[in-house]
Amino acid sequence: MTVETSVDLPATRNQPFGDDLGHGKITLPKEPVAVRFCVGVVASPIPPAMRLEETGGDLTFAHGNAGHDAQHLFCSASKSLATDPA
Repeated sequence: MTVETSVDLPATRNQPFGDDLGHGKITLPKEPVAVRFCVGVVASPIPPAMRLEETGGDLTFAHGNAGHDAQHLFCSASKSLATDPA
């Protein structure tokens, strides 16, 4: 697979589960020097903890460690960010 990505600076965090997953607030570096693109995939059958559940007409995405355990993570090599020589 080939993909072209870009990074807007300053970097911002966009995570649906929030900035604190129980181990303290997750922060980003103010001036990152490199980036790496990663994508996680889960093979079928999807673990029960990652399924969509319907309750009263609303869909909820159930999640938990089962998703992390079943996930295969593919990452690019780190790429230095261009810096302004001025």
